[in-house]
Amino acid sequence: MGVPDVAHTLPIALTVWHARRPGAVTGFRTALWSTVFPIGMYGEASHQLGVFRSRPWLESLGAWESWVTLSVWAVVFVGMLVWWTRWLGRRRGGGVRGAADR
Repeated sequence: MGVPDVAHTLPIALTVWHARRPGAVTGFRTALWSTVFPIGMYGEASHQLGVFRSRPWLESLGAWESWVTLSVWAVVFVGMLVWWTRWLGRRRGGGVRGAADR
């Protein structure tokens, strides 16, 4: 596993670790968006470096990274929509707010 592999998996691994530790707030948090940006930037930087250095494998890595980024973005976006829908339902129904709703 080289440095690029570690840089690619580190944001995802830290997010999973954070979610599974005892006492962690589960569900959607706006901080999840901070994992999407580095993954996307790593992919775009890899692609551009591959173009600049004429390295097809690096261009290909950047292209595949775009799909990974889109997948992570979609999961976070759906999580945000689910949280928002539940929050609105509780607000309209007069439910009790939990720590994750603040």
